[in-house]
Amino acid sequence: MRTFFLAPTRYGVGLTSVTLGLVRALDSLGLRVKFFKPIAQLHVGETGPERSTRLIQCIMDHEPPTPISSHRVEDLLGDNKGDVLMEEIVALFDQASVDCDVMVMEGLVPTRSMPYANRLNSNIAKTLNADIILVAEQGEDSLADLADKLEIAADSFGGIKNPNVVGYAVNKLTPEVVDSLKTDGHFHRLPEFARKEFQPIGYIPFDTNLASPRTMDIAEHLKAQVLSAGEIDTRRVTSYTLSARTPSNMIHHLKPGNLVITPGDRDDIILATCMAALNGVP
Repeated sequence: MRTFFLAPTRYGVGLTSVTLGLVRALDSLGLRVKFFKPIAQLHVGETGPERSTRLIQCIMDHEPPTPISSHRVEDLLGDNKGDVLMEEIVALFDQASVDCDVMVMEGLVPTRSMPYANRLNSNIAKTLNADIILVAEQGEDSLADLADKLEIAADSFGGIKNPNVVGYAVNKLTPEVVDSLKTDGHFHRLPEFARKEFQPIGYIPFDTNLASPRTMDIAEHLKAQVLSAGEIDTRRVTSYTLSARTPSNMIHHLKPGNLVITPGDRDDIILATCMAALNGVP
């Protein structure tokens, strides 16, 4: 069995998306792949379940073990019982990895509430002898700066010369940058890694549609009564307008992907929106 541990270089790289994408990609190859997130990292105001584990339960045919809570982790680390924490993680890993060819693990994202995430990621990966994939995003950086930050992040895991640091995935790239990293249909390393054994696992373009809710998602969230379903399960909402103006004053808002929110008795706005849709505006 082979184990991949995905670790972010910083906050906001889209770690969960890349991790679950890798799970699906390996599954589509016919491998018996399973997912494991050792430590839960809930968003502010959430009480659970942990999102990544829950998503896997919905889309795959296996049930990952419940991650260790952050409160439990902090209690153990505060009592200098890091070895007990690692023993618990190993026990959950053994439970999660039954009958699989590949295990994909999602690491922790450094945040204000979890500043020790990088140290924990390194300890977990080392304890389980996992192959490490760094996940990054370009943001406002040049490719050279991105490479520098990847190399710095790799130092937490023994550097890019460590055979367990197998490569990197760069998320949220523009299509132009993705094309610039491709030659004759094949992707190549970032220029700074041309003479180093640090391989790209994937270059992932950013698609705003994938981050946009469907009309159906909004309707279900609001428990709304649907009067005309149309293409409710495929239309994506990329912007919204809250309007009680006359149609002549809001017609410039009738553009593709816009959700129009209006009082129920404003038949004129509803009619104008319907006319725009009938005229081909998604």
